[in-house]
Order: sequence, then C-alpha cells, then structure tokens
Amino acid sequence: MAVQNLLDQMTALISMELSALEQDLVFDSLTQPDSLGGSEPSSLGTNPCLDILLSENILSHVLAASRMPISPEHQDTLRLQQLKLYETLLDQSSSRAKSLLAHQPFLRPLLDLLTEFCQNNDNQTYNMSKDTKVHLMMLLNQLCSRLQDNTDLLEVFFKPAKDQSSSGKQQSGNEFVIFSILVNFLHSEGKIGSRARDALLLCISLSKTHDGIGEYIAKRTHFCHVS
Repeated sequence: MAVQNLLDQMTALISMELSALEQDLVFDSLTQPDSLGGSEPSSLGTNPCLDILLSENILSHVLAASRMPISPEHQDTLRLQQLKLYETLLDQSSSRAKSLLAHQPFLRPLLDLLTEFCQNNDNQTYNMSKDTKVHLMMLLNQLCSRLQDNTDLLEVFFKPAKDQSSSGKQQSGNEFVIFSILVNFLHSEGKIGSRARDALLLCISLSKTHDGIGEYIAKRTHFCHVS
C-alpha cells in the first residue's frame, strides 16, 4: 500500500534528522510552544522533515487514512506505522519531547489514536497483530516516562466516559485513556505484558502529582481485582 510505504520512509527520514541533531539542547524554533488549543506550530527551519510534519498536519492526515474503509490488515499496518512514528518522535531528548507534546499538530492526533485503541479494546471490534500490541505498549511506556516531566499535560489524556453502575444507571466520569488501554494487557505474556506492567507502575506514580489519576484507578477501574 502506497501510504504505508510513504509513512515508513517518512519515519526513517525523521529518525535520521533527529539523530543528526541529538547534540542540540533544544529546538530553537520551539522555544515558544503553542498549547493544545493553539493554531499553527512555529517554523522548524533547522528540521525540515519535522517542520513539514507539523505545519501540514500530516499526523492527522495519516490517522484519517487509517480510518478509511480498507481491509483490517491494512488498517492494522497503518496503525502500527503511526505507533512507530510517535515512538521515533518521542525517543529524543526530554526537552524535544516536551516541546512536541505541547504542540497541537502532534498531541491532538496522538490523543485521537489512543482513544481509538481504547474504544476498540472496550468494544472488542479490532484484533491487533502482535507487533501492533508490542509497539502500543512501547509507546505508552515511553509516553508515561515523558509525562513524568510534563505533569501539566496529564489532564488532556482524560476523556469523557460513562460507566454502567450496579443499579443499571449510567454514571458520568472521565477516563484516563493511557491506563484504560494498559490494564487490558496486564496479564499478557512476553514483551507485551512486561511493558504494560512497567507502564502501569509509571501511571500509578503519576497519581502522586495528579489526584484525578488516583481517583480513576481506585474508583472507576477493576485494577485491584485483576491485579
């Protein structure tokens, strides 16, 4: 599939570009990051591939492509490639990762992709390949590590959700997307389970700085029962 090949090449080019800049302390053009609700990102003149990725909202376009009426195999491959791309972008210095996480063209499609994985787990409508599961756990583990230094961004990883109470009534609340995905892989074997458990521990540690995470884990999940 042409989109898959192009995405794979783009990931390789960005990886090469960021590796070449590994010694830089900061993104010069990202010293004034916009918020999640901001408009256009700053120009990244010294990072042409990343500049195009953000300024042209390519991550959102790729996500849209994965939602098209295509075969489950191609859909899974596109999601896998997206996970690998986010891994590449976050696998740099903490200052670069922090800058990227503060930009709407990066954060918004990432949130939308994770929400899809969360919904698919709940509805059991999407069977992920083993590679996709491995890279999803790798990304969530990586993301939890980055959020340790960016606790002000934790709130955006909550989404509105409704639970069915024991009385049959709907109860409104906010769902911590990262934890909701991870808990489904708690008892998986091999790398998948190992990385899921590591990331869950990081989520629990994040509850020290965000009361909403602790409340969600304690009152709105079955984590204590399954663990």
